Amino acid sequence: MGLICFREETTVPCDQALKIAIALFPQTTRENNSMIRRPVVSAPSPPFIILLGLFLVAAMVTAQSPARDQPRTPRQGTGVIRGRVVRADTGEPLRRAQVRVDEWSTGDRGGPAATMTDAEGRYELTQLPAGRYQLKATRGGYVEVAYGQRRPFERGRPLELSEGAVLQNIDFALPPGGVVTGRVVDETGEAVAGASVSLARRRYIDGEKRLVAESGSSTDDRGEFRIFGVPPGDYVMSAALDVMDLGSRDRVR
Repeated sequence: MGLICFREETTVPCDQALKIAIALFPQTTRENNSMIRRPVVSAPSPPFIILLGLFLVAAMVTAQSPARDQPRTPRQGTGVIRGRVVRADTGEPLRRAQVRVDEWSTGDRGGPAATMTDAEGRYELTQLPAGRYQLKATRGGYVEVAYGQRRPFERGRPLELSEGAVLQNIDFALPPGGVVTGRVVDETGEAVAGASVSLARRRYIDGEKRLVAESGSSTDDRGEFRIFGVPPGDYVMSAALDVMDLGSRDRVR
């Protein structure tokens, strides 16, 4: 019975198939000649080889992408700032006062940090990069104070922090804030709810004296308001109510 070899769905006489096999495998031994009787698998076509090559090139390019194309994670610093927050008039430690980095200038631009004081009024800011920092402390009912500030509304003193340094005894003394209360009524004497009440101070900005709002509050359903934590000073108080549907502003007093 004649021997038929299968190759790409076509029948080839055995003597021609033998010549093809010998050309492809010149070192084939007599023991391996039995492989010729098996179906011959066709070699990968050129389009498949091109696609495989493109895939390998894309994988190599992805693996060798430069590091600058990847998002940069801010490096954690090793600096530490610690201290206490107390009440200015009695020296009593203030619990749950917030100490935060208000302004900073670091090489890593890691961002601001904040923490709360414990029962003894102690706080600690850790993992800070080397740089210059402005710290502030605040608590409800007390005046916000910047480190190194001597008078109300005065800028604080910056702290220079080097890598691995520990700044201790960075303490704050918060004075109790003043309280302003009142009631807002309209021209007929009726209570005005939802009115905005603000306290403003006169300050020089770009060589001109202007009113700058410092704190404020809103009236309740009885027209009453309460502004707390107010630093000592001279203020101008104003109240306003925006009426959206009329496109005008009611007069309040």
